[in-house]
Amino acid sequence: MKFIVTLPPTENHAYIITYNRKRILTKEAKDWQVDAGYRAIYAKRKQGWSLSQDEWLVMELYFFFPNRLMRDSHNMLKVLLDAFEGILYANDRYVLPRIMEVMYDKQDPRLEIHLYRKEGYDDYKQGSSKSCRGMRRKTVEADGYAGT
Repeated sequence: MKFIVTLPPTENHAYIITYNRKRILTKEAKDWQVDAGYRAIYAKRKQGWSLSQDEWLVMELYFFFPNRLMRDSHNMLKVLLDAFEGILYANDRYVLPRIMEVMYDKQDPRLEIHLYRKEGYDDYKQGSSKSCRGMRRKTVEADGYAGT
């Protein structure tokens, strides 16, 4: 499925820290999530998307910033993924976000989202015997020595 949302706030601008060190969403971030949620619901209905349960999804992201100021597209992912939880997927832990491109559009800054189910990825669900969790990790140092 494909749809467009406005640019999400960065994580630095999306949360405030309370006196007891809890992070809560700012009004701006909440408003953005509501707007993005409505856009996702509309696209979901129009394109026939069904809520994903425990299956891997790929989310391709195309950012269109209004200018060339330094922005961190990675710093927007948490707010973005949380906005669609319960609408497009049950849990964002199964979403594989991929930033495909960062472009500039002064007249229409936006985020284009392409979401699809990952085919052939069932072997890597949690608990699978083929999961990479059981593999030993090795580190290859610059001199070629493989440590364990």
